[in-house]
Amino acid sequence: MYAAKSFRGLNIILIIIIAFSINARAQLSGVKVSAGLSTAEIIGNNIAQYPLIWDTPDGKIYGGSFDQSQNGLRLEGNFSLDTGEIFEIPIGFEYIFFKGRERQPISDSSDIKFKHDVDVAIFSLGFFYSFYEIYPFKLKAKFYTGVDTRTSFISQGRYEASINYTIDNPEVIAYDTKEAAIRFGGAIILGLNGEINEKVGVDFRAGLGMMNLLGKNDERGELFTPRKKTGDYEEKGESSVFNFHFAMMIQFKL
Repeated sequence: MYAAKSFRGLNIILIIIIAFSINARAQLSGVKVSAGLSTAEIIGNNIAQYPLIWDTPDGKIYGGSFDQSQNGLRLEGNFSLDTGEIFEIPIGFEYIFFKGRERQPISDSSDIKFKHDVDVAIFSLGFFYSFYEIYPFKLKAKFYTGVDTRTSFISQGRYEASINYTIDNPEVIAYDTKEAAIRFGGAIILGLNGEINEKVGVDFRAGLGMMNLLGKNDERGELFTPRKKTGDYEEKGESSVFNFHFAMMIQFKL
């Protein structure tokens, strides 16, 4: 349900971006629409990177299993504030699929497979500054930096444990995880934008950011773990979630 609403939101934001771009075309130069792939990786010492069940000398800790880059999609509109396209306002929508996968053997013929899924829809508004231009093959490429403010809608997740005593008849334990949440954060961006021709270009960017700068809720527990309390273990609150972002997009001038 949440994913369906978010995909409807993706279509709505694309329509808004295109409509705004067409309306602004007479007044602003270099209006562009981009679409492509993105990734997000949780960095730092956050429990979301730990295994779902992690045995330590002090007892078990229950993490999120998001220890790798997570894949997603991004749509964006860029609106120049000057004729030289030095200053730009990017408005974007991003959808990241957080998927944790683990396997623990029980014996030579049986195991337990864990799944932990959380989707994150992100609306972003930023400010970019182009600080260096080059002209390879008589086409312009520019390096830029800037900031993004990011509003993240974290869906209610899904946890599943499949116990395979026999191949044909696994025992499945599944439940919905913590309730959905909204967090406000931002990122510092460094990117490269290059022309393929007069109307089409490519955009590569990387960024470091924090997802939950505002809106933390200690009563809910950690942002990307299935439960606040499991057995004798209980989370104390919500830690800061730092991210490394990367995006690769095709860009069209309107």
